[in-house]
Amino acid sequence: MDIKEMIYDAANEKYPSCDYVYKRLEKEIKYFEESGFLNELEKIIELKNIIKIDNILITYAPFLSFYLLDLMIFNPLPAHYYDEKSKEVTFIENVLYAPDLEKREGYIRDGYYVDENYVLSRPIKTPMYIYTKNKELVLNYLRKNFDIIEKKF
Repeated sequence: MDIKEMIYDAANEKYPSCDYVYKRLEKEIKYFEESGFLNELEKIIELKNIIKIDNILITYAPFLSFYLLDLMIFNPLPAHYYDEKSKEVTFIENVLYAPDLEKREGYIRDGYYVDENYVLSRPIKTPMYIYTKNKELVLNYLRKNFDIIEKKF
């Protein structure tokens, strides 16, 4: 499994001609490589595929890569209009969050801006929230692949 290729494939699918997206992804991937996180990210994707759910929610890590891989539900890019048919992206200056954009016919409002410099200056923490119906499957996988500490509630 080539995580970098998966990230770029997802970017090509959603944002095929947006230089800002690719520059941000390059920085994120470099950060993942330098921190040794790529292997952990591969295991998270593997887990997602094993339990066959649409979204494993990872908190405290607003990476564009995670959004593109369906590992988080909000898009950390600045507010923008997005046309799903043409893949056109229009960033709007001085607007950070999608709900602050006016509705525009034929466009989706997207983006809940998280500054990339802020994201890349913090340690990666990946607590995950996963459907409880898969709890035993998930815990067995985690015990086998990660050093985990289980919290008793």
